[in-house]
Amino acid sequence: MKKCFLILVAVVFCGINGMAQTVADSIIAPNVFKPSGSGNNAVFEVKSEKDNLVSLKIYNRLGELVFSADAKKCRWDGNLPNGEKAPVGVYVYSAEILDITPKIKKVGDVTLLRD
Repeated sequence: MKKCFLILVAVVFCGINGMAQTVADSIIAPNVFKPSGSGNNAVFEVKSEKDNLVSLKIYNRLGELVFSADAKKCRWDGNLPNGEKAPVGVYVYSAEILDITPKIKKVGDVTLLRD
């Protein structure tokens, strides 16, 4: 019988007030979404355990910015800035999460599908 273990690593440092502070935040982002569909992945949204997302940027395969938002709830509906539907493909995202200090940056990719 195999045994599995979950190991959580946290960074502990002294903050401005000298007290120990822990930086640990779960960041969740889907790797695929389908804007025309219904269900959990109808929009692309990066979520954090503490709901402290401060910015989300999405780039196409040419490195062009196709979406940018600065808010707690940043959601991309799969449309380009001009309102047209973005083509099917892989997009790179950059999300900044505000924790204690500094901001945590998560970079990844997401595949956009359509019917």
